[in-house]
Amino acid sequence: MVFVLGNEKVNYNELIEVKISRNGTMIPGGTECTLTFKDGIWIATYNEMEGWDDNISEKIVDDVFANEIKNLLAKNKVQNWDGFNKENRYITDGEKFAFFMCFSDGTEIKASGYMVYPKNFDLVFNQFEERYEKLFG
Repeated sequence: MVFVLGNEKVNYNELIEVKISRNGTMIPGGTECTLTFKDGIWIATYNEMEGWDDNISEKIVDDVFANEIKNLLAKNKVQNWDGFNKENRYITDGEKFAFFMCFSDGTEIKASGYMVYPKNFDLVFNQFEERYEKLFG
């Protein structure tokens, strides 16, 4: 699960945080899933935003859950999303997304957009959301 970003090799096993979100612009609401490695433990955070209200839940998860997420990210080559920042200005009531990954060596991958998404975004987001809904049931 190693990839090259610029001139650097980065290993998905060195992932310390990933955050993916999608939410509406005119009508507030959406979903944000975060996985963070801190002080030797993995913490999953799930925010189901309804209107202007956040509904944030956190759980400690095991390496199995974290590895499922890492494999999902690696399989879909989300590192290729780095620097993606596009929008469709002709749609005023759509959805926006944000994606962030950070590795222990300080490497960051960021992507965002409004009604324009990188390859496989829907697939990755839906699988994240599915896993988090099951976890937080």
